[in-house]
Formats: sequence, C-alpha cells, structure tokens
Amino acid sequence: NVMAMYRKIYKGEFRCPRWFSPELSRLLCRLLDTNPETRITIPELMENRWFKKGFKQVKFYIENDRLHNVDDDDGFDSQTSASSSPERQSRPSGGGGGRGLPRPASLNAFDIISFSPGFDLSGLFEERGEEARFVSGEPVSKIISKLEEIAKLVSFTVRKKDCQVSLEGSGRRGERGSMAGHLAIAAEIFELTPSLVVVEVKKTAGDRGEYEEFCRTELGPGLRDLAAGPAPTTTEEAVATVETGEEEERGEPPTLIASDTE
Repeated sequence: NVMAMYRKIYKGEFRCPRWFSPELSRLLCRLLDTNPETRITIPELMENRWFKKGFKQVKFYIENDRLHNVDDDDGFDSQTSASSSPERQSRPSGGGGGRGLPRPASLNAFDIISFSPGFDLSGLFEERGEEARFVSGEPVSKIISKLEEIAKLVSFTVRKKDCQVSLEGSGRRGERGSMAGHLAIAAEIFELTPSLVVVEVKKTAGDRGEYEEFCRTELGPGLRDLAAGPAPTTTEEAVATVETGEEEERGEPPTLIASDTE
C-alpha cells in the first residue's frame, strides 16, 4: 500500500533488521529522525565509528564556480582565454622557466592579437571571467614564489601545476580586513620572448567586488616589482593591462585592470 508507506515515511516509522548492530540501529534512528532539532548533524555523523570505517578523505577545490576533486584532476587545468591555440603547449625546461619547472607555453601572433578586446572572439565560445595581464622579465620560479608569498599573507591555499598557480581563500583576512565568501584566482605564465613572459590572472570563483578589492590591495602591490619596464610598443598595446607610466614614476603599485572593463 503506497499511501500507508508514505504515511510511515512522514511519521518516521521504521524497523531495523534484527541482524543490524545496536550501534548501527541508533545511527539510523538519528539519521531518519523527523525532528530537525534532534536529527544527527554532519559533524556528528563524521565522528561516528561506523562512518569512519573505510572512510577516505576527499579533497575538493573550487574553479569556475564548480567543485573539482583534486585526486581526479591530479592538479588543475586553468581555463584561461589565452589557452585556445594548439601551438601553445608546454615544452621541456628552458627559457628562464627556473630549475624544476617546465618552459612556459609560448604565445604566437594570434594569441597576442586576441589580447585586444576588439579582436578577442573567445567570448563566443566560453564564459569570460575577469582577467588582467602584465609583462615581466623575471624568472617563472620567482613569479610563482611571489604569488605564494601573497597567498600566505592572506591565508590563502595554493595549488601549483607547471606554470599555473591557483590561489583560494574564504572568510576573514585577519588584521587586513574581512573578505566574505569564497574567492579563487588562477594565474598562468606564458612565454612572450626568451626574456619576457606574460602573467595572466583571472577570477575563477567568488564575488567580483572581492576579486577587484584583492587585486587593488594585495595582488597589485605584491606584483609591482615583477612588472617589466618599457617594452616594445606592439607588446605594450597587446598585453599590458597593468597601468604603468605615471604610476611607476610616482612609485605607486600597478593597477590590475579586468580586460572586460578596459
């Protein structure tokens, strides 16, 4: 009788098989309790001896507002607007990539042209995030170390894979102020010339206002010393989204500008 079954479900009436252990029966009674005030909570459930048996901790991270399993991904794959060309695949170490790091993926002419908002067609095929780019003449290892240093200052977690770095954090930032909600930022390094690289930063999860505040107060000042000096005009026009010039003369930190607000 389906209606009778529904009534029992609504009232929480059930019986455990006799071969269930008393501990398991008590656990099920707490799980199926119709009163949310007395029903077992997730933290209580995870402390239960029956639950812990054979339990394996699964680590997740948030990217593009989605949950990903760290074990399944074996790292992470940053989805950036500059990753559309098949020619730009990582090559073996060299070109200032630093010891133990692979050589950054190279940018071709089409990649550089696509940095101009008027020529970037990636928005037709994928959802765009807030992005910023700047040119640096520093080694890849130094750039990654600086990103790790910035993350440590605000208690963000860091995940690295080759020339990609992901910064993730949530909650309060200690004495520097508060940051509600989760924020995830991906940074990827590309080779422009043997002595210059392009660092592309984008928000992969979280509130845009928090991302812009983080860029203004933490990321911009932290990366100020890594930005290269005057570069060829074509390179500046194509890839520089860190305001330089007058700000550098005044000693002010570079401003990271999201490409869709240029």
